[in-house]
Amino acid sequence: MSSILFLLFLLSFTSSVLSTKDDEIVLLKIKKQLGDPDGLRWWVKGFDFCDAQANVAPENSYITCTSTGRVRSLLLQNLPVTTSFPDAICSLTEIEDLILDHNPGFYGPIPSCITKLPNLHLVVIIDTSLSGSVPDFYNHTNIMAINLARNHLSEKLSYENHH
Repeated sequence: MSSILFLLFLLSFTSSVLSTKDDEIVLLKIKKQLGDPDGLRWWVKGFDFCDAQANVAPENSYITCTSTGRVRSLLLQNLPVTTSFPDAICSLTEIEDLILDHNPGFYGPIPSCITKLPNLHLVVIIDTSLSGSVPDFYNHTNIMAINLARNHLSEKLSYENHH
């Protein structure tokens, strides 16, 4: 019986490690989609994105993690880039808070895949050049607040869900 418990523990630990590694791969993909900006220079293979001390450029980004080492919150701000929304964000399956603040070089639509993130509670996308329609967040029951101010979206949306 104890060997079965050990095997279950080992499987859950391995799953957690692989998921953490997956989030690192996603973060590096986001960096690449953003054109490898200098503000994310500390995002390199093997970086400890869950270590607050590793956030050496907090003026541009900040990451918090779940207890299992998955990305919980992602803040990207003041990035001097001209690029579309980094849709790799949609692969951060444990993300709860997404904040894209003062990135006027972000253009194009917000990808609808963002509405498929199961744990997303907070969406703040302000001061960008994103355009197009707003993805349908109305069926996303976990969303607590959305702020899409100061963009070029065809609709304005500020939604608060009081469960």
